[in-house]
Amino acid sequence: MHTKQMWVTITLCITTVVCFNSSPQFIKSGAEILSNSDFQEGLSLKSNPPANGENCEKTDVDEIKHFVNVEKSTCFVLNSNDFLHSYHITKEIPKVAPNTLIKVRVATKTKNIISGVENWESPRILFLGFDIYGKPQYNIPHLVATLKNSPNWEEHEQIFKTNASAVRHQLSVQLIHAKGQIIFKPLGLYSVKQDQKFLIFRLFLIMAWLSLASWIIYNAASLHRFNLSDIPVLLIIIVILIGILIPESIKSTFGGYIWQTNHNTAHHYSEYIRKFDLSFTIPQIDIYKLGHFTMFALLAWAVGAGNRFRPISTSQFFLMSLFATSSEILQLFIPSRGPQLGDIFIDCIGIVFGLAISALCGLLFYRRNTG
Repeated sequence: MHTKQMWVTITLCITTVVCFNSSPQFIKSGAEILSNSDFQEGLSLKSNPPANGENCEKTDVDEIKHFVNVEKSTCFVLNSNDFLHSYHITKEIPKVAPNTLIKVRVATKTKNIISGVENWESPRILFLGFDIYGKPQYNIPHLVATLKNSPNWEEHEQIFKTNASAVRHQLSVQLIHAKGQIIFKPLGLYSVKQDQKFLIFRLFLIMAWLSLASWIIYNAASLHRFNLSDIPVLLIIIVILIGILIPESIKSTFGGYIWQTNHNTAHHYSEYIRKFDLSFTIPQIDIYKLGHFTMFALLAWAVGAGNRFRPISTSQFFLMSLFATSSEILQLFIPSRGPQLGDIFIDCIGIVFGLAISALCGLLFYRRNTG
């Protein structure tokens, strides 16, 4: 990659992130759906198992003040002091037409949150549909937010499409086998449609990325004479790009054959709001994170092998890191996928590990030839 191509890649990465993170992707197409968003009507609390030997479900605000404190009708406080119970504060949603795009917005802050063992045993906000048998449809996108400790107000928003098979919908604030306190304000709920200006920006960015890829391939083919040592590098790059560009549903199905899990998170998040979360957290290790690490470690090792295990230059390390970053940003264009700083971190750790193995191979190769 030439210097010009490198700077174009960096510029395109920054432009893509800024466009997706700052441009309005949806606009309102109707009035507020909730006529009483302060939870004074249609409110219920479920405790499982029943708390203090009382009834499992309560529907009157005055009856549930042991668990929910209403502060001046402007916010609610949900408390849990043990890991045994699961508390659900629910709000029934007026019936809306099937396949309607609904935007859910809520502000929360939390205190002393301690999550349970499973990743679903945590404070959560859900937008759930129910089928004709009254069963919640957990197999379609439903997670508005998983809450962490945050003493300051945080805004959460997601967009969902109402399922034609759902006879009713509800919003639910949950403390599932977790300790702590959730403070949340009245919810916002309204129908939306895609912003045409954003769709034009998105199309422009897709064309820009395709043009950049064509430019890099053309220059590489015309200026570089390929040999056998380049084949592993090219194959690994192709595998990485395939892993990035496949939709979440295909990725999860394929991953499920390799690593069986009891809790499938493939359909939890909505696929409509596309943003790069720039907050850094250490990601939970699973088959996909191991795949990130392994493929970039193999890429770095293959580059070292093509160099006959001579030391890798700083520019080569930077280019591999830039490839990791740009490949992650490309997930903004893929349904239900999304970039994470934690994934880029894992990719870079894999590159460092691959370079270390390459350096070790070079040392052994040198000793064999000189000894």
